[in-house]
Amino acid sequence: MKIVIPLEPHTAGRPRFSSRTGRVTRTVMDQGYRRWRLKFDDWFEQYLNETRDELLNFLTVMDDGRPIRNEVTGSLLSDFNGYMVTVLCVLKRPKGNVRAFPIATTTADLDNLYKAVIDGIFESKPFKTIGINDRWIQDIHATKRYTALGTEEMAHIEVSIQKIELGGPVS
Repeated sequence: MKIVIPLEPHTAGRPRFSSRTGRVTRTVMDQGYRRWRLKFDDWFEQYLNETRDELLNFLTVMDDGRPIRNEVTGSLLSDFNGYMVTVLCVLKRPKGNVRAFPIATTTADLDNLYKAVIDGIFESKPFKTIGINDRWIQDIHATKRYTALGTEEMAHIEVSIQKIELGGPVS
């Protein structure tokens, strides 16, 4: 399943820890990342509503229609083996830059870009409520590039998620 997120990619901020007595008393998240997450959360909630939770349904049901989680025991089905995820972060092209892929020292690290996207999806309230976990991601492919040269392409994020189904139902 593929979704296009019409937001400019942002890096996942590293939490800072504050301490008054030598022990951690609270975690402080970067303000820019916090604002981006609020925008992402609003967009994602609207996306799920508009698509009638199509993504949630896709991720929680095997291709043959069985729920990935055994309804009696709550355990994951043996033939559900997680997810493969592809993330494409399309960054706004700086003026005068003709390079397709950003390598400047001022460009965000790819791992921090895709981490923000994965956290935005898998740490969302709907995903947490039904128990979908990013620990189930077994394979991830991530790319960052600039908007296409000479076009009106806008910065955005593309995410594709596939279920890994190996074997078949165990009798």
